[in-house]
Amino acid sequence: MSQLRFPAAGWLCTAILLAVFAVGCVYQAPLTVKPTRKIDERLLGDWVEDQADGKDLRIRKLDDSHYVIFYEEFYQAYHSDVGEGHFVSIQQIDPIPDADRKYTFATYDLKADGNTLVVRTVNDKTIPDTLKTSAALEKAVRANLKNPALFNNDGATFIRPKAKTAPGGQASPSPAP
Repeated sequence: MSQLRFPAAGWLCTAILLAVFAVGCVYQAPLTVKPTRKIDERLLGDWVEDQADGKDLRIRKLDDSHYVIFYEEFYQAYHSDVGEGHFVSIQQIDPIPDADRKYTFATYDLKADGNTLVVRTVNDKTIPDTLKTSAALEKAVRANLKNPALFNNDGATFIRPKAKTAPGGQASPSPAP
């Protein structure tokens, strides 16, 4: 029987990304009502999906505890740790009616080289979207931390683009979003 591991430096529910955004935001409330820790500065910067015609992912610091994410649309996110599970609550912030401003939850694994980011979203069949409060969502996630079905099977992999070399051998900065 396979067990999920949550390395202290790695897993987070999230961000961030194709797996996250392809599934969509489905929950009425964040996993935790407020951030459980400060942002992970290692995530900041530009990323690209590791596939043909991969989409850009940009993660920026909004404040000490919140990210702003651009992945075809704008999102805000923060850490929502539950037990040994490290998650990110992600909410779309593009102009939409408040009733449509829902959340998704993800984990991430930042590989040791710091240049590969794997993101997996919480499976809404295991944690149903009928749960309407952070307390109910947290209780359901806590009860499923060791359940392999907690996450959708496919994760999205992102890589940091190599710095472009400008004339004269200087690395050119990445453009801001």
